[in-house]
Amino acid sequence: MGKEKIIKSIISDAEKLSENLLSDAKQVGEDIIKQAELTVAKITEEAQRETANRRSGAEKHGEKMAELELGKSRLALKQRFISQSFDAALQKLSALPQKDYLAIISGLLKNAQNGDTVIITKKDKDIITQEFLNKNSKNKLTLSKEYGAFKGGIKLVNSEFERNFSLEVLLLRLREEIEPQLAKILFS
Repeated sequence: MGKEKIIKSIISDAEKLSENLLSDAKQVGEDIIKQAELTVAKITEEAQRETANRRSGAEKHGEKMAELELGKSRLALKQRFISQSFDAALQKLSALPQKDYLAIISGLLKNAQNGDTVIITKKDKDIITQEFLNKNSKNKLTLSKEYGAFKGGIKLVNSEFERNFSLEVLLLRLREEIEPQLAKILFS
């Protein structure tokens, strides 16, 4: 009964974290959208001025080019905003209180198999110890003596394959999954 309560607590904490990250991403998004709107307005104004100066066949060509440039600028701003949102989420995950961060690591250890080597970051060396692995996994795991070049999370390695559960990769997977929905919400 105690394990179920802990698992529900971890899931609840992860859901709250996810909600907070999405809320923060929306706020960052709104700020970036405001800046993007100003930039787009400036580009549009410049394009309209340039178009007004052209009166021949070059005028139509200039309009089309301005529209293309404007479209490219808008797309670049949208992509930059989404990237900045996920970068902000990574920063927030990296700066979680130790208890919350270790709860995430504990959840990730459920993916471990008996005999896996766990690679951590150098910044986590004092909190993710062999003792922590022993307490938080039913499998026999070994803590790697080498550190991973990622911001947080873990990598699980054995003789057959490597499973990457670094925060960067987890957010990348989440981004691939939700980016179309996020773009639709933010830019429609």
